[in-house]
Amino acid sequence: SGKPWKPENFEGIFYGPNLLRTALVKSRNLVTIRLAQRLGMKTIINRAKDMGLTGIMEPNLSLALGSGQFTPLNMVQAYTVFARGGTGITPRLIESVSSPWGEQLFTATEDVREVMKPETAYIVCNLLQQVVQDGTATRAKVLGRPVAGKTGTTNDEQDAWFMGFSPYLVTGVWVGYDQVKPMGKF
Repeated sequence: SGKPWKPENFEGIFYGPNLLRTALVKSRNLVTIRLAQRLGMKTIINRAKDMGLTGIMEPNLSLALGSGQFTPLNMVQAYTVFARGGTGITPRLIESVSSPWGEQLFTATEDVREVMKPETAYIVCNLLQQVVQDGTATRAKVLGRPVAGKTGTTNDEQDAWFMGFSPYLVTGVWVGYDQVKPMGKF
């Protein structure tokens, strides 16, 4: 729009210095922006591509808050890296096809690759579990299972999403309109 961008927290309140864990759990955006500044956008985009993200990623700080454009399936693919301990896998829509007589006609091959160190994936998993326990995704506790994940909203409440996982399932939920239109406060 030609106007300077000024990141804010969801509540519009500045909370001062925060630990990275607290910032992620409570969606304190300014901490995330500062981290992105220190890492550099090129590093962030390269890591996102390593995780399988293929959407539009403009190299500006708003990307650190989710301004990239990805399909829910692509986001779920990226989150599998955390759930799988650092390895990524290409999604398969069809795993196998059998004839009516049980003859195996097709079996998809797994395309697995190491994306990050298992130690890094463990730390991220731990942080995302905390988001469910004490942060913006506490409603996921109703599942009564170990769950890790992250919520997000776009400007003017146009979209909302949750990406999360348990030990054997990764899921993504997106809510919004097909056209750019606010959903209202939630």
